[in-house]
Amino acid sequence: MARKKRVFCCGNIAYDLVITRPNSEGGYSMEACPGGSVFNVSIMLARLGLDVSVVSRLASDFLSDSLVDVMRKEKISTRHIKRDDRLKTALAIARIDSKGDSSYAFYRDTGPEIALSPSKTLLSSFSENGVFHTGSSFSYSDFTFESALEMMEAAKEKRMFATYDPNWRESRIKDKRTARRRVEKFFELADVIKLSASDAMGITGKKTLPSALRKLPGKTILTMGEDGSLYWDGRDILKFPAVKVDVVDTIGAGDAFTAGLILRYCLEGKEAFWNEMTLNLAFASRLAAMVCSSRGATSGLKIYPR
Repeated sequence: MARKKRVFCCGNIAYDLVITRPNSEGGYSMEACPGGSVFNVSIMLARLGLDVSVVSRLASDFLSDSLVDVMRKEKISTRHIKRDDRLKTALAIARIDSKGDSSYAFYRDTGPEIALSPSKTLLSSFSENGVFHTGSSFSYSDFTFESALEMMEAAKEKRMFATYDPNWRESRIKDKRTARRRVEKFFELADVIKLSASDAMGITGKKTLPSALRKLPGKTILTMGEDGSLYWDGRDILKFPAVKVDVVDTIGAGDAFTAGLILRYCLEGKEAFWNEMTLNLAFASRLAAMVCSSRGATSGLKIYPR
C-alpha cells in the first residue's frame, strides 16, 4: 500500500552547517548537511521506501547543484524543483549545546524572488491516493504563504491526506499576528497538525502547554523532547513516553517524527491511522530517537532498511 501513495513535500531547502568545534584561529569547524524541515522529511520518507516528490525553489549555484544531486541519489523526484539565478542557497548555521539541543542562525533570501507558483503539471499530479506535506516559514512568509496555501487547498480538493508542521520560530517572526492568522488557515485544512511544545505556545500566545492545547484543533500531535509526545483530539490527551537514546544532537528529530506519522498513514490507511494512534506515536518516536543518535538530520536513518 505504501508504495502506491505518492508524497509531495513542499517547502524550503537549505544546507545545515553544524558547528563541530571551535578552531584555533577564533573560528569554527563545521559539517555541511542537507537540511530544511520539509527536505529532511522528504529524505527520510524516501529512505523508508516511499515515492517522494519535492516542491521547492532553488538557486543555480554549486550548493544547490549538490542538493539536487542528493535528491537524485535518494531517488526523490526533482520534477517540481524550479531553479533561479537570482537566489542564493539558504544556509542554517546550527550550534549544539551540551544536551544535544540546537540553536540556529539563518541566511536566506526573503524577497519576491522566493515566490513559488504551483504549475499545472504539479496540480494535475495530485490524486486521492497521495499525501501533501508542507510547513515551516514557507507556509507563513510574505512571498510564499499564498502559494503554499493554494497547493494545500488543491490537495484537499483531491482528497489527499495533508500534514502540516509550522516549525514556529518566535524570534524570527516580525509580524506575529499575521503569521498566526496564516498558520490557522493551514490548521483548518490539514488532516494532521504536528507541533513541538514551543510551537504550540508560540502560535497560541499561551504560557503553559495545557492552556495552549485548549486553543488547538483536535487533530494535533505534539512532541515534547525527553517528555515524549501526545495526541490531542480536542477533548482528551493520549501520551507516549520518549524513547531513551544517547543524544548526539536533536537536529531533525521533529522531522523524523513527522516522517514516521506519514509512513504509518501510507502503510495502514486512514481508518487504521486514527484507530491506532498509540502505534503511530510509538513508531514516530523510535524514528526520532534514531535521528538523535547521530549528527545531523538524516544520518541516523542511513542504515534503516527500505
